[in-house]
Amino acid sequence: MIFHSVILLYALTCKCICVCFACICISNLTIPNQETSVIKEEETVTLSCTYDTSSNYAYLYWYRQYPNEELRYLLFKPARSGSASGSPDDPRFQSTTSQTSTELTITGATLSDSALYYCALRVGAQ
Repeated sequence: MIFHSVILLYALTCKCICVCFACICISNLTIPNQETSVIKEEETVTLSCTYDTSSNYAYLYWYRQYPNEELRYLLFKPARSGSASGSPDDPRFQSTTSQTSTELTITGATLSDSALYYCALRVGAQ
């Protein structure tokens, strides 16, 4: 199941950047929590997914995809833990999780952040 929402970023020079967001679900349910946001360069943007699973072995992943390119891994976190697992290449990317949601926060958004972002939920063996 894939859901899309779009976040538009406006540069101070009136150029637009578009950050698209999708949730992919490998198990159970993930839903993006927002449709569209408008921000300027250097602002902070937060993408969020709500998920539903009864498993204690759930993992949440974040990916980014530029047009005509393959997915690029950003980071993952255990669903039931607020602590990070895996580190992003760019420290501007931070993720938090709760019992039912995950957020990806991008601080100091730039034109190069224009991409399609994916949230994925994986449930491991119990």
